[in-house]
Amino acid sequence: MKDMIQCKAENYIKENRKKKRRNSFFSVLAVIVALCTTYAMIIPAVTWEQSSECEIPEHKHNVQPVKQPACGDFAGIVG
Repeated sequence: MKDMIQCKAENYIKENRKKKRRNSFFSVLAVIVALCTTYAMIIPAVTWEQSSECEIPEHKHNVQPVKQPACGDFAGIVG
């Protein structure tokens, strides 16, 4: 009788340890995914805030928007 109780207790302890390890692993994995997602979302914002013009004075940057051809206006398309 004592052997059965001891065996069940050992099995319970083993299963509990496995469950704790699994939960810890998935918790760490969730934190890593959250941090990577946050980083991936911040990078475009940082890039967007940086100046699009370079610091080389010889370059001329145009600030005019690019005109999109309207329907049927194929003058701007080379082909």
